[in-house]
Amino acid sequence: MTDFIINEAQKFGFFCNHDLLGYWQIISHPIKPKWKLHQQEEYWLLFISNEPHLILLPEEVIAFLKWRWLTQKQKSESKSY
Repeated sequence: MTDFIINEAQKFGFFCNHDLLGYWQIISHPIKPKWKLHQQEEYWLLFISNEPHLILLPEEVIAFLKWRWLTQKQKSESKSY
C-alpha cells in the first residue's frame, strides 16, 4: 500500500523522500512546506506548519492527496482568468 500511496503522491506532483529512519514523507513543497504527511508503522501523521494535526489510515492518505491536488488545481485555474 505504501508504494501505491507514494506513486499517487508523485503523480499529483507532491514531493516524497525518506526520513533518517527510512520512513516516507510526503510534503507540499520542498522548500516551504505548508503540510507534511509522515509515515509511521500502520498510519500516517499529518503535520500542518510543523504541528501534528491528524492521524490518517492509508486509505485516508489517498483521499487527502486527491483533495489537496484538486484544491490546488482549482486555485491555479482561478488565477489564470
